[in-house]
Amino acid sequence: MLFIGKVSVKNLILFSLLWLCVQWPVVAFSAEIDWSAMTIIDVRSAAEWQQSHLEGALWIPWETIVAGVVAHQLDKNRPLGFYCAAGVRAARAIRRLETLGYRQTYNLINVYTASKVTGRAIIK
Repeated sequence: MLFIGKVSVKNLILFSLLWLCVQWPVVAFSAEIDWSAMTIIDVRSAAEWQQSHLEGALWIPWETIVAGVVAHQLDKNRPLGFYCAAGVRAARAIRRLETLGYRQTYNLINVYTASKVTGRAIIK
């Protein structure tokens, strides 16, 4: 194995991939998205929501996403941004809503990335 100082190439590659995973949502979202028109949805648990959430976000747990979107009467033509702790539950919520015709859906990964890309404050 090739070593650069005390860091192996394998670890350097792993670190680079980790950095890309963290930065990708920020890089992938372009300036053409109107963040002020986007409805932000936190799909985490009640305890996670109470610990912190994004300013102006709706709280709809991913397990009840369909009923929650219907209850809030969210427009299928309006952009929706979702976040959880690591993006997995957000992806599940997005997949469920895409079967109902929602197409402008964005996985904002977690509350910190969502804050960074939307400019909204984190409420603690």
